[in-house]
Amino acid sequence: MSPPAAQEASGLRRRARAPRRDSRIAHALAPALVLALAACDAPTVPARHLEDVYRFALLTQPPLVYRWPAGTTIHVLLNTGAPPQADTLEAAFADAAAAWHSAALYGEFRLVRVGRVEEADVVVTWSDVPPPVQTQECEPELSPGVTTFCLGDDPETDETECSLERRRDRLCPFPLQPPAQPSASRVRFLLTIRSDQATQPGQTRLILAHELGHTLGIGQHSDDPADLMWGGRIESAVPSDRDRTTLRVLYQTPPDIVP
Repeated sequence: MSPPAAQEASGLRRRARAPRRDSRIAHALAPALVLALAACDAPTVPARHLEDVYRFALLTQPPLVYRWPAGTTIHVLLNTGAPPQADTLEAAFADAAAAWHSAALYGEFRLVRVGRVEEADVVVTWSDVPPPVQTQECEPELSPGVTTFCLGDDPETDETECSLERRRDRLCPFPLQPPAQPSASRVRFLLTIRSDQATQPGQTRLILAHELGHTLGIGQHSDDPADLMWGGRIESAVPSDRDRTTLRVLYQTPPDIVP
């Protein structure tokens, strides 16, 4: 049976932690305040295009914008498993990275593959391949694909190690699995793709391209089915004009959170 022509977009998962209870927040559409950079030589998006921007801030109170500092090289580890899973994931990442690079008109970021988890900012893994990071405090949920990251709560009320050691404007790292030193981690994002997608390379490309959009800072879903970041069934693994404009405005918006 041939694979379906489109895939149902997965979610973004942010784990918020507080004493004596766990909570998982699913993000829906929320208002975001788009701020312009003051520097006169900063790239700008023409005003006539701003109506093509969809909301990208996390649904928190107040809404929070997260993104990498402009010019960041984002190091990505592919936890590929054995062939043919490995070949599928490698090809999907190459295509997805190239697609998002083409959307970053001013070189706001680069997605680069690395071979060691100690070097990684992002880990992409199949659901049936043991991840090289510990996820007990910030577990991904099962879906075709999901992006998971953790933000510690107020250190005055949350005694988790992350909140005690990290500022609220930083994401918590996933501790590394032994034999690596757990505290040596710089991994802020875990992208998990359900293993049954490995037999459908086209589906894997759609899922990974969408989830990388979340990793870059698009914290919500588009309201237009034509967009890669649409929250329903995706038709294309290439960012649309609206995806591109939203990404460019995002990277001109001062972040509340940086990885």
